[in-house]
Amino acid sequence: MLKKIIILMMVVFFFSCSAEKNKNKRNETNKAEHEQQEIGEHKSIHQQEWEEHQTESRNYSLEKTDLEVIKTENITLDFSKKFILPHYTTDAKKLVFTTENYNGIWIYDFEKNIIRQLNALPGSGYKFELSSDGSKVYFRNKIFKKNNPKAEYAIIEQTIYSKKMNMLYISKNVLTPPVQIDNEIIFLENDKPKAYNIKTKKIEKEITSTFIYVVNNKLIKFTKDKKETISLNGMKPISSKYTGDKKNIICLTAAKGLLLLDNNGTVLNIYPKAFSLSKLSNSNLVVFTEEEDNGKQIVKSDIYIGFTNSDKKIKLKNLEDKKIFNPVWSGKENKIAYNTEDGEIKIITLNIHTKEEKK
Repeated sequence: MLKKIIILMMVVFFFSCSAEKNKNKRNETNKAEHEQQEIGEHKSIHQQEWEEHQTESRNYSLEKTDLEVIKTENITLDFSKKFILPHYTTDAKKLVFTTENYNGIWIYDFEKNIIRQLNALPGSGYKFELSSDGSKVYFRNKIFKKNNPKAEYAIIEQTIYSKKMNMLYISKNVLTPPVQIDNEIIFLENDKPKAYNIKTKKIEKEITSTFIYVVNNKLIKFTKDKKETISLNGMKPISSKYTGDKKNIICLTAAKGLLLLDNNGTVLNIYPKAFSLSKLSNSNLVVFTEEEDNGKQIVKSDIYIGFTNSDKKIKLKNLEDKKIFNPVWSGKENKIAYNTEDGEIKIITLNIHTKEEKK
């Protein structure tokens, strides 16, 4: 009974947030907070609920909810480069992205309203990883030494604020892009897992976390002393990535769209028409795109809001672009960033309200 009461309170809180924003404030502190809301610096509905219920997953229902795009902002309008794959830092104060050929990593600072290049290293933008605190970027890079035509591979850590780089590991063998799970930076060397321990600052002989990755079209689960292939009932995996909160794995398949798995490899949901998907951290909300092609090229890409545990979805309307790729949630505001076919990074602001409120 107590659990049902808590869930009911969460739902009531969600639907009442919009009305609460318009209440008159009774003191100067609340007045200042109200002024911040008017200029768009208020916390999002999902962030408010997360702070209220930090020990529980945020759960939403779209049954009586409308999601409306009320604003679209192009943050790369003045650049001739084509950008892709935006990622919000944990505090949502910065947006990190790369170019269409993965050369270099770029950062947009929301507070300063500026874009700066973090590095110009070829390939550094391929599956780059933001640290859990949002202060660093981890990536794989090829290194060519003088008088040695053969490349070596390196796992590099770069601090966002100072741009300082630290080479964590270097090898003549092929390395996969790094993933942070707890205190480990995990990657594969010749299809075998290795881990850089952030606390000890050493490469450990064994991983302590469970690590799931696609190797040669097989989904493999690595543990400290075991390696096993995860059965996907005939579905062929192409690639995989972890969600930002590391609670799920998103797996792209050859013919069945995207799979969402828990961190043990159990399939939780299938998005058969989806090509790119992002999960809101510590939530059951996802945002994904469904694409249409004419056999030669993509002619349309729609964006949807859905769930980790349901096939229900709602299509976002009032969008300026017909081809949208790689949508990703902001963890602090009702905003989603994405890149267009032309390589522009855009941010949409959502108005979330009940259908009764709209009337």
